[in-house]
This record gives sequence, C-alpha cells and structure tokens, in this order.
Amino acid sequence: LPDGSYNLSTTYKFCCRDDAFDSRPDWPIVLSNRSPFYLFKMKSKCQAIKGMDVQEDQISFDERDEPNDQGEDGMAPYDPYEGGRSAFHLCYYIPIRYGCNQMITLDCSNPIEVITTPNFPGNYNPNQECNWFVKAPEGAFVNLHFTTLKIDGTLVEKEHTCKDYVEIRQSMIGQNGIKFRY
Repeated sequence: LPDGSYNLSTTYKFCCRDDAFDSRPDWPIVLSNRSPFYLFKMKSKCQAIKGMDVQEDQISFDERDEPNDQGEDGMAPYDPYEGGRSAFHLCYYIPIRYGCNQMITLDCSNPIEVITTPNFPGNYNPNQECNWFVKAPEGAFVNLHFTTLKIDGTLVEKEHTCKDYVEIRQSMIGQNGIKFRY
C-alpha cells in the first residue's frame, strides 16, 4: 500500500513518475522483468514494459452508503470514479516466456519453410512470445499460407477480448511497419 493515514479519514500518498523517453503507454519501458509485479495505472491504459505481459486489475471501494470526500493534489493514479465507487486501477505484469525465436533464410536452395507454434497441434503456452525473422533475397516476395490459424479469444458485445495475435511486419521488432495483425 502507498504511504498515508489509514483511519476513518484515509489519505493515500503516492510517489509517481512520468519521465519516460516516450510517454505513449504502448512504448515499452525497461524495468525488472524476472518476476510478476503490480503497478498503479496512471492513465486509462497500462504502461507497456519490455518483456512483460500485462493484465488489468482493480481494487474497488463501495461508497454507495457512505460516500467518501474524494480529492487529488498533485500526481495520483488513474481513477475514473464510476457509479459511486472509487478504485485503485492496477496493472499486473507477468514475464513473457520466450524460446521459439528463429531466423529463417529463404533462398534458391531453401524456398519453403514450415512454421509452427510450440506444442502444435496442442495448445500454446500462456504468456509466450514467438518471433520468426524471415530473411529473403532483395526483391523477393514472401508468400504466407496459414493451413491452421487458431487464436484464443471471444466476442463480447461486438468487442474482441483476445490478447493473442499474429503480427506480420516488414521491419524489425520495435519499429513501425505493421502490415497485418490478426
């Protein structure tokens, strides 16, 4: 818990930082990524952290019967205060498991390559990131053919809740250049 006074008139004191190289929440910052941890949300979206998957969480305070006298002074975590209750909006970070990265070189002697996820045709591991770097001769075309493409997720009121995706780029990881995302 943050510093503060915890009684009938509770005060929370936060120490916040907002000094990232790039302030966009999707630009990953570098923090320790060896074990899971929580951070308080500063904006409506969790800050990306290199090597970590993130899940949103919250601790809500039911104030319908006895509303609190809420206020902020200085930097404070994100709280949209909806429906008579305030909350701490949290970001739970989990280390991404790597281990399926591969460099594929296509040329006249190796014109075709088959790519499968770990455990295929079984389920893939949670929180795993796989990168395949395909290198082809200059001017060559790379044709991708998916014989099976199963991505976990559901549709809830026309919103896709899936965090899993396939992303095809024409550049290196970390650079702009997304050509396709499914």
